[in-house]
Amino acid sequence: MVRCDKALEDWPEKDRLRKYVVISLKLNGMHELPGLELPKLQLLNLDCNAGLPSMHSFYLHERMEEVKVQETPDSFYQGMKELRVLALSDIYGSLPTSLRNLTNLRTLSLFRCRLIDDDVSVIAALENLEILSFADSCIKELPKEIIGRLAHLKVLDLLNCKVERIYPGVLSSLSMLQELYIGSSFKRLAGDGKEESMERTNAIIAELASLSNLVALDIDLFNIKSFPRDWVIEKVKKFNITVHPSSTTTAWPYYPLPNELNLSSLDVTDLMDRTLRCY
Repeated sequence: MVRCDKALEDWPEKDRLRKYVVISLKLNGMHELPGLELPKLQLLNLDCNAGLPSMHSFYLHERMEEVKVQETPDSFYQGMKELRVLALSDIYGSLPTSLRNLTNLRTLSLFRCRLIDDDVSVIAALENLEILSFADSCIKELPKEIIGRLAHLKVLDLLNCKVERIYPGVLSSLSMLQELYIGSSFKRLAGDGKEESMERTNAIIAELASLSNLVALDIDLFNIKSFPRDWVIEKVKKFNITVHPSSTTTAWPYYPLPNELNLSSLDVTDLMDRTLRCY
C-alpha cells in the first residue's frame, strides 16, 4: 500500500492493512498512531509530518517543538515481527520501546527527526541491523554500548545531523562497516579545528583507518594534518573528502559520491609529508 499523493488525516482501516507487505504513507494532523497487527509487513515508510513547510534541517531543528506531532504508543511495533525496513521522517519524540522487538530489521532510517533526551538505547537490541541513518536528524551522541553492539552494520549515515560526540571505540568496533557518511557533521565532532581539538580529531581518524571493509567515505575536515601519514584505503571506491578551515556545512550531500578530494585554503607545506591512496 503506497499513498504518496496526499497526506492522510485518518489512519486506514486496520483489518485492511493486515495483508500488506509494504506500507508507505504521508501523515498529517493525527494526534496518535494506533496499535497495529501487521504480521506480513516487511517495509514501513512513514512521513509523519507531511504538512511541514520545506525548510533547511538547521531551522527545522530549532522550531521542532512548534510542530504538531503524533504520539507513538510504546506498543506500536509489537505486531510487526517480520519488518525488515523502517523509514521514519519528521518524528519529534521518543523511540517506542517496542522497537526492540524488530529483531529481523535490517534498515532503520530516521530522517529529519528530533529525539527527546537523545535516547537511542532501543537501537542496541537491533543486532541484525545493516543500515542505520540519522541524516538531517538531531542526535547529540553515539554511545559505544549502543552502536557498538551492531556487529552487522554495513552503512552508517550521519550527514547533516547534529551529532556532537562519537564515543571512543564506536567506529573501530563496526568491523563490517562498508559505507560511512559523516560529511560536515565531522567538524562538529572534532571541535573548532584548533590545536586543542586535534587529539580528538586524530583519534577518530585513526579509527576510520582501521575499517578494513570500507568502500565509501564522505567526510569534511578542518585540517589536512588530521590525515594519518600514508593513509592507504585499499577498498574505497567512492569518496567525497573535503578539507577546509571553515565550519561551513554542505546543505545537500552527494548521492552517489562524486569521487572528489577538495582542498581549500591550505598551506602547501602541510601536504609534503602526507599521502592518501585510494585504489
